[in-house]
Amino acid sequence: MNIKMKRLKILVSAYSFLPGQGSEPAVGWNIVNALAEHHDVWVITNYVGKEEIDQLIQGKNINVKYFDMPGCFGRERLGVKSLQTHYYIWQLLVRKTMKRLQSEVGFDLCHHLTYVKYWAPTGAAWLDIPFVWGPIGGAEKMPLAFLKNAPLRSKVFESIRWLLQKMSHYDPFVRKAAFCASCAIPVTPESRDAVKSLNPHIKTRLITQIGVSEFELKEIDSQKNKEVEPVSENECVFIYVGNFIYWKGIHLALKGFAKASMTKAKFRIIGSGEEEVRLRKLTNELGIQKQVEFLGRMTRDEVFAQIQKSNCLVLASLHDSGGFVVAEAMANSKPVICLDLGGPSVLVPDNAGIKVPALNEDSAIEGLAESINRIATNPQLAEQMGKTGRRHVEEKLLWSKKALEINEIYEQILMP
Repeated sequence: MNIKMKRLKILVSAYSFLPGQGSEPAVGWNIVNALAEHHDVWVITNYVGKEEIDQLIQGKNINVKYFDMPGCFGRERLGVKSLQTHYYIWQLLVRKTMKRLQSEVGFDLCHHLTYVKYWAPTGAAWLDIPFVWGPIGGAEKMPLAFLKNAPLRSKVFESIRWLLQKMSHYDPFVRKAAFCASCAIPVTPESRDAVKSLNPHIKTRLITQIGVSEFELKEIDSQKNKEVEPVSENECVFIYVGNFIYWKGIHLALKGFAKASMTKAKFRIIGSGEEEVRLRKLTNELGIQKQVEFLGRMTRDEVFAQIQKSNCLVLASLHDSGGFVVAEAMANSKPVICLDLGGPSVLVPDNAGIKVPALNEDSAIEGLAESINRIATNPQLAEQMGKTGRRHVEEKLLWSKKALEINEIYEQILMP
């Protein structure tokens, strides 16, 4: 690896950019901070979290410029329900500000960092300098076999999502991004294929957007004395962390847990959302209400504590681009059971968990049940999987490692 290139002036478009968060804000914040170890970074974002951001970037090679639409069209006023529309328009309107910054600073390249989806435009595509697009995802789709039993609301959601994906291929602003990018960074094979369908000649490099910090690993290691008791037969704690929405597949995990028929095992579910009433009803119908605990929403520290008290993460997502909780579980040396789909399948290396084939609902439930039984009744296997996952985090998923991979892309773009 040759990382001897000069310090660059980089403009980063990070619509989502907040410290101490998970998901998209974590991608923006952590990758920018890791890149700032190598380069001088200017970030353009919206005003959400401005005071905290300004305080935490002091003394770093990070300059933040804030941009938002005026008055009632600002992100904070529009609210969460209008977030995707705001994002789309924001990317189109931010172009003028980005061009002004380019004329003032003279950047070496521009990097579109968040949101992680390929089917929306980016203001970075309008600058006459090398442009890196990604990490980008969003091409992952729920297999049709899993949609037939979905509630009407979820069927409508998936249909609209599928339509937006298809329409994006005819969106001139999205196509401009695909044809102007010097390199795209898809997060899954599905997203790589989607980007290639927009521009067959685009250079790509698959890098997951999910990461863990060295600080988090140190915090985990400092809690080693609080580890759970060794796994014994039929005494195992499984855990789910995330939003309660249909495509997260919690209903599949619950059915798999019930089918495993382990009366002494527990399944702890952390989160909240529109599916909660339905999931609680399903738990009662399956007769596992005494084994399943709904713990509600928790802070990041509380989630880590619960992961440490568990034995295995179960995440049956049907079209996830990433899955921060997967990396967090592996960082805690816990095995992961997931469907062999999308981001979780990419994140979990062989022998760090069990990837269940997602052919149809019945076979997936059967596979989840078999996997749950296998983890619960083979403590040595679960321990070895946990160790493999932890090594993978240390070798591939640290934010500092991710910055080096991105730096290699910069090098390939800029150096003859």
